[in-house]
Amino acid sequence: MLEPFPIIQVAKEAAEAYEEVGTKAKFWFYDEQRGRCLFKKARPNTGEDWSEKVAAELAKMLGLPHASYELATSDGERGTVSPSFIPAGGELSLGNELLSPTIPGYPQTEDSPSQHTVAQVFSILKDSTLELPYGWDVLANITEAPHVFVGYLLLDAWIGNTDRHHENWGVIKLESLTYLAPTYDHASSLGRNLPDSERYGRFKTTDQGFTVQAFVMKGKSCLYRRTTDNRPLKVHAAFLEAAAESC
Repeated sequence: MLEPFPIIQVAKEAAEAYEEVGTKAKFWFYDEQRGRCLFKKARPNTGEDWSEKVAAELAKMLGLPHASYELATSDGERGTVSPSFIPAGGELSLGNELLSPTIPGYPQTEDSPSQHTVAQVFSILKDSTLELPYGWDVLANITEAPHVFVGYLLLDAWIGNTDRHHENWGVIKLESLTYLAPTYDHASSLGRNLPDSERYGRFKTTDQGFTVQAFVMKGKSCLYRRTTDNRPLKVHAAFLEAAAESC
């Protein structure tokens, strides 16, 4: 049997700076073992903490560069702790910041604009100066950043991550080089919003329309095929589109 994941206790007084990006309450603090870390509060009864942790472990199994997460509590509230993946002196630029200069009128503040297409994302990732993620143990035959990003979307398709919006990918600028950022923020996955009874039922059912596979195949990504589309691609379709785009 697997050992239970540890739960880190974070003192409320440890907060050094509150993070404004995203929808969940979070703050930065310093941990002696892990360095600069982000505590992200999980909303009650949403499963946002365990889904984030399990998704990170699955990303590790795939060999993907990913943000690390640990289960945590602070002031009696559940959440996660994630050490900063930005190296000293580095700066994270998010997808919306990268797309805005290349697409006139790009809606940076919208949650899921139709301009956030697979092709537009890859127009950024195919920059020949973009390096593989900083400090990553490179997998065999992976030589370019777009191939790594395809791996991120493979992870999304596997775990049903529906939150790969334009602030959930980016690049890290460090000195004169630019690196693809590791994959991060996977809490909207693994059916974490479903009751346990439904999750169990989907594992046991013989109804092909109610299986885990059927549930995952219905999941919507935050990526579009065309700017004129009214609906985003499904997570598996976004992966297939990206795989074709990266060739």
